[in-house]
Amino acid sequence: MNNKNSYIKEADMQPTVVAIAQDNDQLKAVMLKKNNGLFEIIKTQSSDLSRTNWQTFAEEFIGHVKDDQDNIKLVIGYDSACMIFYHITVPVVKDEKLDALIRLQVEARFPLPVEQMAFAWQIIRKDHKQITVAIAAARKEQLQNFLADVSALKPAKIILSYEAIAKTWKEFFSVRKQDALVLDIGHYRTDVCLVEDDRLSNVTSLDIGTNDFLEDRAGTADRFDQDMRSILENFGFNTSAQLPVYVLSDGRDVINEMASCLNFTGLDVTTILPKTGKLSAPGEIQTSDIYEYRLVIGLAAMAIEPACENINIFEGLYNPKQKASPQLYSPKISAGIALAMIILLIFVCYFTDVARLKALEKHFTSSKERAGCSILLEQQKIIKEVAIDRPDLLEIFGYLTRDGNNGVLLDTFHYKKGQPVTIAGQVGNDEFLYKFQENLLTKKGLSKVRIQNAKKQEQGEMLNFSIIFDYKNFTKKK
Repeated sequence: MNNKNSYIKEADMQPTVVAIAQDNDQLKAVMLKKNNGLFEIIKTQSSDLSRTNWQTFAEEFIGHVKDDQDNIKLVIGYDSACMIFYHITVPVVKDEKLDALIRLQVEARFPLPVEQMAFAWQIIRKDHKQITVAIAAARKEQLQNFLADVSALKPAKIILSYEAIAKTWKEFFSVRKQDALVLDIGHYRTDVCLVEDDRLSNVTSLDIGTNDFLEDRAGTADRFDQDMRSILENFGFNTSAQLPVYVLSDGRDVINEMASCLNFTGLDVTTILPKTGKLSAPGEIQTSDIYEYRLVIGLAAMAIEPACENINIFEGLYNPKQKASPQLYSPKISAGIALAMIILLIFVCYFTDVARLKALEKHFTSSKERAGCSILLEQQKIIKEVAIDRPDLLEIFGYLTRDGNNGVLLDTFHYKKGQPVTIAGQVGNDEFLYKFQENLLTKKGLSKVRIQNAKKQEQGEMLNFSIIFDYKNFTKKK
């Protein structure tokens, strides 16, 4: 790739993919297609962000931007360093219930209100008892700001940069293992990708890069080693012997030295170079070119494979097939619609039961089978009484989570017939707790809202609290 702006005519074999992403302070792009098992690099380009923007850069690289580009598939990379990644485990349930179960766990851990956050998930492991799920979460405003820059380009996909790095390692570097820890060292940060069962499992970023190492070798090396050990422990690995560690490299001394520092402290680290066997280009292809464009090459390679699954954090925020501007997903609106449908269902079921009870009564009072009628009528009345006396959990949950309860994180909810309802959780300070109590006192059906205890946590500023309250007739003893 001596001439990085060289261009060859497209062959009519496979879709041509253009991938664009921000890499440090530059926008980089590659035009790629797959031909006879090889990934063919048609064109590459880079430009400083200070001199261009996403729209201008894409137009210059592709040559034109149309609404219906059937011949070119555009994908955009999202810098996922500001996102949160972690694992959760859930019990094995039916597929249709899995999303709701995951959502319940994830939303309870959000550092911000639900409506300000977005998340996506992917199953990592599954056995007969539990499912391990990878979670990616981000502030919704942060994603919306990014969409404001790129949505006019109408990309077919937006892919996380971490996933692209994992793909690049698997396809275009000299060593490949089913399980490994992959390090991509940049100028000011290092991305750490955990690959398990040949797929991205967990990720994090360190604010350590080659520039830091060149300025302070000893201090940076010590911090690098400590951070890497912490990451291994957080990922569930006690020693490096359990997991090979690979550092993506272009052969520069600074990357080799950083890897050696980790080796000297006991970590089993290997630097690996790009391989050219799966790539072709109009001119001679250099390993340094593959390394320089490794991010966008990984993005394009993912997009070429139609069956390739990725964590779609932009689901609900961006629809590539939608002609109008993207509609922002609102959990409040969706929750309102869902709640309305549930209420409608409750009313329909209730009045259906009442109507059925009256119809049965009319039919059997004029029938000879009065003995059977009395039994059926008694059963229907019992069902009706139980339904009326059952607590409306949706109503209670609505009271606990609606506006006015900011700063409150609920941990437990306990109810039993004839006893006060008990809730427990955490709150930022006394003022939030008293406001929460006052807010509950205004809710219809709730009474005697009492703070049982409020104790400051041993570490941090949060308060642990519990509150009890009566709910309609449910908490009355009979």
